Amino acid sequence: MTEAEKDVEAAEQQLNAVVKEVRNTHTTETDQKSGTHLAAWTPELVCKLSLGIGTFALLSFALVAFLIWQKKNAEQVLRTFGILVVIFAAVFLVVAGYSDTQITPVIGLLGTIAGYLLGRKIEPTKQSEHESEQH
Repeated sequence: MTEAEKDVEAAEQQLNAVVKEVRNTHTTETDQKSGTHLAAWTPELVCKLSLGIGTFALLSFALVAFLIWQKKNAEQVLRTFGILVVIFAAVFLVVAGYSDTQITPVIGLLGTIAGYLLGRKIEPTKQSEHESEQH
């Protein structure tokens, strides 16, 4: 073997060693990150978080129903109710562990609904105008 061939062979061995080391390092870091992520979201934790969100949502909806029953401004109460539905649905989807590709279109739809509810102008009814004239 000539000196040039020996240098090329030595360089190839060094290159292969570096590539192998980089692959092992990258694989180890990826495994550690995903292992930590998976360990943090146990099925028991997801179940408890989902139940907590559901319970809080039901309590909020009960309050909204009480406000409607008390004959408060129904338009405002229903707007609040709609926003609560959007928020709780979005949070539940995230906590339940759906992937990005599953959540993306639903979050877009929920954002559209929230934008409509918040951007819609509420016209005062004749009854509320009449009440404001009396005060």
